[in-house]
Amino acid sequence: MKQLNLPQIFISLHLILPAILAFITLINLSSNLIIPYLALTIVITSQLVFSSHSILGEQKSIFLYLFGLLVSLGCWFKYSIYSIFPQMNFPEPIGSFQLGSSQESTVLWVSTIGITGILSAQLLYDFYIKKHKFHYQTESIQINNQIKPGIIILLITIGVALINLKYNILLFALKPDIQLPFKGNVFFFLFMTRGLPFLFLFFCLRKFNLVYIALGSIVFSIFSIGVLSRMGIFVYFFTIFFLVICELPNWNVKKILKNIGALAVIFSISTYLCVSLSTGAREFFFNKNKKNESIQKVTDISMNEILVQSNKSDNLTILKKLALGRWIGVEGVMAVNSYPNKGYDLLFNALLEKSYKGNSFYSSISSKDPESINTSNVIVTSVPGPIAFFYYSNSYILIFFALLISSLFYVFTERFLASIFPMQFSSITFITIALTMDFYQFGISPIAFTKYLFFTLFSVIIFRLLIKLKSHL
Repeated sequence: MKQLNLPQIFISLHLILPAILAFITLINLSSNLIIPYLALTIVITSQLVFSSHSILGEQKSIFLYLFGLLVSLGCWFKYSIYSIFPQMNFPEPIGSFQLGSSQESTVLWVSTIGITGILSAQLLYDFYIKKHKFHYQTESIQINNQIKPGIIILLITIGVALINLKYNILLFALKPDIQLPFKGNVFFFLFMTRGLPFLFLFFCLRKFNLVYIALGSIVFSIFSIGVLSRMGIFVYFFTIFFLVICELPNWNVKKILKNIGALAVIFSISTYLCVSLSTGAREFFFNKNKKNESIQKVTDISMNEILVQSNKSDNLTILKKLALGRWIGVEGVMAVNSYPNKGYDLLFNALLEKSYKGNSFYSSISSKDPESINTSNVIVTSVPGPIAFFYYSNSYILIFFALLISSLFYVFTERFLASIFPMQFSSITFITIALTMDFYQFGISPIAFTKYLFFTLFSVIIFRLLIKLKSHL
């Protein structure tokens, strides 16, 4: 362990890899983009280095590391890749933005300002907030004590996934076939995608255990397939990633090689199955629903384009498109940049969006032909991401402080959850990652987003109170 110095290697990778990609990108940039691109590179690299160092200590912030990483992938990494390979098209709509125009430098500066807000939150955390100590803990439990709830949760997950696939209570990108009373569709969805995974992690994975990690990969894969999503296994991967980071100081070299090798096998198999089955299910349901669509053709939907191309390309090409298209960020900033009527009125109107049934508020900004979107039962929309959303205001100061304050809110939320579940690292990490992913995809129906956020927190608190009440009986 000392010879490998894994913590130092881990931190160094967050410096070396961006430096290599930045060097290659700079060769392909025009002179007017070099300074803004370098500024963006310095900011994202600083944020990644600080957060990677922080994540290795007891006073870690999972939100700051993951959110900073995702935003960097969406803004800086994606822009770098498409600068190196200009023949590729951005997978998400960019409105009327003209690639190669002088406004590209503005897009880079806006991205830099937003990520600077995240970096500022990281610095406040490192030099002030984490001095008020608390630390994550994991709990050692016997494997035999947890097999029964694990199997029960697995069977329930299979059951609700089959029900959702059969009756379409709430499938990704599809209008529901039935409407349950009292917002039952949303509650059903949250129970399947958050409640069951949370319960599994709470009862079965309080400490690193390869058997239960393998079982968990099945649970997460099944609920992902059950809602036509590939996000579940991604969230689970990061949950286990942070658990490994927490456990790493207790492992010797032999144990590291054994556990990392086993995890590579588990996630290779589960990711392949989850992605392939979810994609197959999407194609089936999308094609089925499109048979009943109106004469007006559905256009400008990147996911549909990916699905069409997947039938003509090899698996490597499909995975490449999904990998590059998943990250949210730079296209949203481009689309908003090209919109002429930015201002506080635009931001205020966007904040009032409660929900959408086809065309979202952002569709009118990002799409060249918003009236032709989502005319069938298939509902797919792009999302701007938080930086682009606050760019509606056309205020750089607002972008900076919005990202700073939002990041600090999630930091304190994370610490609050860790304080009420001091021996539940995996389950609270899962909730933190879920909330991080929600905010990373922020920009569509902010009111609905706020309801999801507080309902999730309320449910976790109620569960904690019930557990505490049970322990006193």
